[in-house]
Amino acid sequence: MNVRRVVRQGSSLAIGWGLIGVCVLLGVIFTFGHGGIDPHSACFLLAAALALWAVFVRPCLILATGGVGLHNIVRDVDLSWPVIDLIESRWNLKIFAADGRGWGSWAITTQRPTARGAVRTGGGSGLGLGRVSPEDLKDPTASASSVARTIQEAKADYERAVRQGQLARQEEQVRIRPAWPSIAALAAAVALIVIGILT
Repeated sequence: MNVRRVVRQGSSLAIGWGLIGVCVLLGVIFTFGHGGIDPHSACFLLAAALALWAVFVRPCLILATGGVGLHNIVRDVDLSWPVIDLIESRWNLKIFAADGRGWGSWAITTQRPTARGAVRTGGGSGLGLGRVSPEDLKDPTASASSVARTIQEAKADYERAVRQGQLARQEEQVRIRPAWPSIAALAAAVALIVIGILT
């Protein structure tokens, strides 16, 4: 699967990297502020950083020439374009095949549309408190609804390229595999917690 675009939500990345940064900062403070960090604290800080990376940083959606990849916490799913039948974006992004099988994305959730750049009408005395018309609302670029539209457009591009003979038709293919990087990080976090408790 040739990667064209990796999609993650900024809020998840900010939470993940921000809290990992706090773990690093606490490690530095403990190391230089108290004459050295004890193994107990080091284990818990490292375990927290690994778990945060697995839950908030690694999950993503990949748009590629070969289809869509969903990298979740414990499993990764690669879907070729012909498999994708319906895309739902009510709570999070979920992709369905024609036979009813569905796969959700941990990384792409629904977000409220924003009114950035919209002109507010009626009331508010110029304080920006008036109403915004629905057509002025914009979905954040990594929200479930905007990513669903992007996937639909990419699938339409694939189908058009196949019709015009620019691409060979892909086989319907679903590849599900364990998300070994996340599983390894979570297993290491559990092992570090056990070691921290025992030390």
